[in-house]
Amino acid sequence: MRHTIIIFLKELKETLRERRTLISMIFVPLLLYPLMFILISKVSRSQTEKSMEKVVKVAMINGDEVKRLQEDFELDEGYDLISPDELAALNGTVPAADNDSILKNLIREGKLDVVIWADTAFNRRLDSLSAGVLWFYYNSTSNNVVQKRVEGKIQQLEALLTDKRYKDLGIDRSMTEVLTLEKRNVASKKEILGKLIGGFLPYLFIIIAFTGSMYPALDLAAGEKERGTIETILTTPAAKIEIIFGKTMVVMLTGLTSAIISVFGILISLRFLDTLPPELISTIYSIMEPQAILMLLLMMLPLTLLFASVLLSISIYARSFKEAQSMVTPMIMVIIFPAVFGMLPGVELNATTALIPIVNISLITKEIMAGTLNYLYFAEAMLSLLGLALLAFVFSLRWFGREDVIMR
Repeated sequence: MRHTIIIFLKELKETLRERRTLISMIFVPLLLYPLMFILISKVSRSQTEKSMEKVVKVAMINGDEVKRLQEDFELDEGYDLISPDELAALNGTVPAADNDSILKNLIREGKLDVVIWADTAFNRRLDSLSAGVLWFYYNSTSNNVVQKRVEGKIQQLEALLTDKRYKDLGIDRSMTEVLTLEKRNVASKKEILGKLIGGFLPYLFIIIAFTGSMYPALDLAAGEKERGTIETILTTPAAKIEIIFGKTMVVMLTGLTSAIISVFGILISLRFLDTLPPELISTIYSIMEPQAILMLLLMMLPLTLLFASVLLSISIYARSFKEAQSMVTPMIMVIIFPAVFGMLPGVELNATTALIPIVNISLITKEIMAGTLNYLYFAEAMLSLLGLALLAFVFSLRWFGREDVIMR
């Protein structure tokens, strides 16, 4: 045990001297991710405000059929209603029923934002108790806020026409309502928000823990091969299992530290997100209570141990740092896929999913945040991760015990 501690302290000291390790362990989770969240939030808010203030260029064909809607656009300063003459000038011709491609091109080119084309028989259809037809031209890849603003106007018209029809027919609208659905959601705000946040947090934790473990693992084996220092440590009285265990603990510590720092980075960034309502932030802080944070840290222990064992075994097997890096990089996709799978709706924590690596971490995080964790499944998941970590540790020890692997 004494040799393990000595090796652990020696490797930890050398690891902390490595600039790449410090960047992936401290800088990225503490500064880069919070700054990214704040920037994305502010840009998103700014773009939404611009879209709401934008003067929308609207063209109406057969606008006389829907005068109420046409007047609504004319009176609203947020819309620029294009007259038929202006519309003809945009493309040199007045759109007819057989050339709606002209309207589509005008929208694609940005000369118009939306076009509303009323059926020539719109009012006659309404008078005959049928449904009037409107064709709504828009570009879904351009600005969905503009689209929703115009759709809101159309929905207001629909509500007015519906009320008028009921009034003309002398029918009480409530008589046509055959079912009233009153929802009673038994989930608390904490559970709802916890599930929502818990779907995103594990993705972040898993990636940060993996990247935080990656560079130390590559340097402590493949890097030592290149520097020619691995032979020196083999001449010490320490047994091979003590050497590998000491190195594994260092890699695990760096990954765990990265995950812990990321939690504090997220909490810090929340104070600078002025786009979130104060009551929402207070609810988030109530979710991140000491017990929840402690459970998250307990969950991260076997996960970082698994990452450390797997990465170190690859690093030992590789001939050089560059080869180890090329072997480890594709693993990021292997890590991301189950993390995303755990975020899918309908995927719940049970006796089966608790055994699936990474997926169980994603699901457990959601349960912890919502306060609905089943401790039996939690223990099952932890044991399964520890078992896989032990298996990976055995592989590391096996590669480290082979002279043809160490000396090549």
